[in-house]
Amino acid sequence: MKTNKRDLFGGVAALALAATVIQVCQAGDQQLSGCAQFTRNGVWDVAMKSGRTGYSLAGTIRTSPDTVQVRLIGTSEEGTREPLNFDADSVQVRGDSLFFKFAPIGVRVAGRCVKPDSVAARFSFPQPPYRPIVGRGVIRRREI
Repeated sequence: MKTNKRDLFGGVAALALAATVIQVCQAGDQQLSGCAQFTRNGVWDVAMKSGRTGYSLAGTIRTSPDTVQVRLIGTSEEGTREPLNFDADSVQVRGDSLFFKFAPIGVRVAGRCVKPDSVAARFSFPQPPYRPIVGRGVIRRREI
């Protein structure tokens, strides 16, 4: 069977078109993921706790394309409450993952977007010279 150049070119063009459509669809999915929406205007409710120490973080995170404002209350197992009102720095969104830190003491948060409005998150709160306080919980986008 003889293959002519026109048939070969048509096959290559069809493959290129299919590859382009797949890339566009994948890019569209990334843009609609919860993590992609994290830096858009919105309010996210935070509920995280350390199972080891009982320390908890609760409050809100307000997001916009320009800033991520963290407004949390850290509560010790004894009931001592500490306001943590800072802008987050080092905000990174990569695929279905989210990373940021806040406060001069360097509280770090890492999460995975499990739904467009929900992030399964972990936090680490340094306590030199002791081990850091670590915990986990959920960050959920508030309905507006």
